[in-house]
Amino acid sequence: MTYILQGRGFTLIETLVAVALISLLSIMIVNIFISYNDFFLSHESNIDTARSANAIMSEVGSAVLQATQVSTTHTFAGTSYSSDADTLVLELPAITQDGDTVPSAFDYVALYASGTVAYLVVDAHASSVRSDETRTLSTTLYSLTFGYDSASMADVSSVETDVRTRAERKGRTVESHLKQQVYLRNK
Repeated sequence: MTYILQGRGFTLIETLVAVALISLLSIMIVNIFISYNDFFLSHESNIDTARSANAIMSEVGSAVLQATQVSTTHTFAGTSYSSDADTLVLELPAITQDGDTVPSAFDYVALYASGTVAYLVVDAHASSVRSDETRTLSTTLYSLTFGYDSASMADVSSVETDVRTRAERKGRTVESHLKQQVYLRNK
């Protein structure tokens, strides 16, 4: 009995070409994945630095608008803070739950930087709806400076804030820079 082979199998060259094409496609897919991952991390860094700078500006703007004056100095839980180019100490009217001001009662807010971290500290009056707190506003701070329209803190009517946040990812530096001037509404 003799068998005749009707079909033909793959030759070695055809097999090698198929393996090479599959390898090229695999390398392309891996490169696309790596590029997308780098792109995603870069955008995530941009968003983080912008969000950090915006959080600081939002808190500064809100506190300054409510303030009756920029305080020269105030002691928060045993630590004294003084208004200068790195620190802002504000006196705000104490408020009730209804939003009414408490006569002759004040809350104090300090915004300052320590290294790459920006903080907000609140010293609330006992009759105020606000509560004492220390909150981290940013962990990617590069610089935080305050400028005043008067050398005398009691005469300040506006505060200029300059914030720079910075982050590094895979050797790439991303920075966000915001600057604003806010007037004390209650002045």
